[in-house]
Amino acid sequence: MPAQFVYGWNRPGFMPDFVSEEAMDWNEAREALLWEVERWDEQDDMTSAQLDKAAAWLRNDHLTPHAGIEVECGAYVLFVQEA
Repeated sequence: MPAQFVYGWNRPGFMPDFVSEEAMDWNEAREALLWEVERWDEQDDMTSAQLDKAAAWLRNDHLTPHAGIEVECGAYVLFVQEA
């Protein structure tokens, strides 16, 4: 069975604010996190430039499941990790 992944975000030092309930394959998890980031508006915790940078990073086709994903976006860390 191929590896399954979850995605989410949190503020370092705190419990995750969100972790997907459904495990999915690598590309589905990465695309789901990208979809979330593209929906967010600028907030006190993150600027539009930080959101744009995170979205561009998530679109990178060279990301691999072996590395996982952890990217800072304002006060949050966005992640895709093995379930």
